[in-house]
Amino acid sequence: MDSGEKRPSKDMWEGARERGKGKAGREYHPWRRFFARTIDLFFISLIFIVTFLSLGAVFFPRTVNVIIQALGNPLISGVVVYLLWVPVEAFFIYRRGATPGKWLFGIRVLRASGETLSYPDALQRTFLVWIKGDGLGIPIVALVTRIFAYKRLMKTGTTLWDADIGSVVTHSEFGTVRTIACWFAVSLAIGASVIMSFMGRG
Repeated sequence: MDSGEKRPSKDMWEGARERGKGKAGREYHPWRRFFARTIDLFFISLIFIVTFLSLGAVFFPRTVNVIIQALGNPLISGVVVYLLWVPVEAFFIYRRGATPGKWLFGIRVLRASGETLSYPDALQRTFLVWIKGDGLGIPIVALVTRIFAYKRLMKTGTTLWDADIGSVVTHSEFGTVRTIACWFAVSLAIGASVIMSFMGRG
């Protein structure tokens, strides 16, 4: 834990929920959470693709094209990426309370006492996000689960996975530098994703 980090108590969390009602999510910041996850998944996807294709070119040169075609399927790539990301995200939350994307957007996942989650709790939370929030990485299913999660967050101030684990999501204030860095990261991720999509079609 950073010594300067504000430790949220249960009373603080309940107060934040009350202040957030009717304020279009200003206290809950659903879009910050969404883009933080987008950044995390993009970079883990990029690392996975580069690593997997590099190893495939060395050890299975005849099947590289087959692998590329398989990863071009949104269903296959979505499930594979999430399976790889779940234990990694849990580790980041267990150690620091935030993934790189969450850290960039000033988001932390903690216990109500201000301590970080245990690894089993962080792993369970991440699995619940994958299932209840991102629909197992299946594009159409994910759209439905994300809409449901958004509405629940706006109504109750928390998500199903945080309610199940008893975790609290905190948000730091946004300064100019952080805002610029976030816009740059999101633009980079979206731009690179579009380019890779066109390259895959070619």
